[in-house]
Amino acid sequence: VFARDMDMAINSPTWDLMETPWSKSGEVF
Repeated sequence: VFARDMDMAINSPTWDLMETPWSKSGEVF
């Protein structure tokens, strides 16, 4: 589920508007 949500978040046009745990960690794929 996490990987699926991550894939959706990466392909989402509102990615910059979403606060993700990996974006704060600096782990942007």
